[in-house]
Amino acid sequence: MPKSPAIVIVASLALLTACKRAPASAPAVEPQPPPLPGLPDAIAGFSAGPQQSEGGAVRRRYTRAGVDLTVTLARLPMGPEQFGEWVKTSVASFPQATLDVPSDRGNGFYQCDARDHCDLLIQLRSGIHLEIRGGGTSKRDDVNAIARELPLRALAEEAAATPAVAVSFRHDVAPVLANTCASSEGCHGPEPTHRVSLDLRERAAYAQLVRRPAELRPGALLVDPGHPSNSFIVDKLTRKLAPKGEGRPMPLDPQTGNSQDPSPVEGFVWRTLIAWIAQGAADN
Repeated sequence: MPKSPAIVIVASLALLTACKRAPASAPAVEPQPPPLPGLPDAIAGFSAGPQQSEGGAVRRRYTRAGVDLTVTLARLPMGPEQFGEWVKTSVASFPQATLDVPSDRGNGFYQCDARDHCDLLIQLRSGIHLEIRGGGTSKRDDVNAIARELPLRALAEEAAATPAVAVSFRHDVAPVLANTCASSEGCHGPEPTHRVSLDLRERAAYAQLVRRPAELRPGALLVDPGHPSNSFIVDKLTRKLAPKGEGRPMPLDPQTGNSQDPSPVEGFVWRTLIAWIAQGAADN
């Protein structure tokens, strides 16, 4: 017996509805940050080397008579509070650079040695980080000449592509302190000198640092959670010390006992340690 037209229509509609059911939702794909912009191929008065990529950063060397500069550009996303702490620490600790960006969009400061050789570090609110380092060959005029040719305004206006990444004490901070300061040759390891009481080995470092008073700076804390500019360890590692009474900048050269110059932890301090403290210095 042939089916009635009504039955055929109902069956067809049911089949059509079944075919239009929403497919299973695909797993969410996290947005990827756009590629980093390139560094200038030419800067007046300098010879430019090839651009290199390494560890998510881009680098390029610029040279002129007696000056050998390396420019590193990387992403270092920061939230508003974290950027504010960066600026506060920068202003309190180092001579400030004049940049071609508004002060609320970027900050730059000089790191200079006793011979007035200077590097320039720049952090933009957009999450772009730049370092112009001369390895003891550059003066302020040299690093400024490079900075003037960088597209800082464009980089400062670029929206932050990723949120600030939480820094882990156990994975990002403690191993560097242990390797640098608590190795068999370091001052804060298994064989400290008679004047050292700070243990920076990985299992002990957190309890030794966070909210603990700084013996060499009365009233200060070694690590003041949320406040890098108030944390004595930052000043100790970035050479912001009183002429007397606060000891020598760290880390020390195990062979000579003098402060290492340049410091092997400068980049770590600004990219990792300050970020960790600004995020609240969690035991994570």
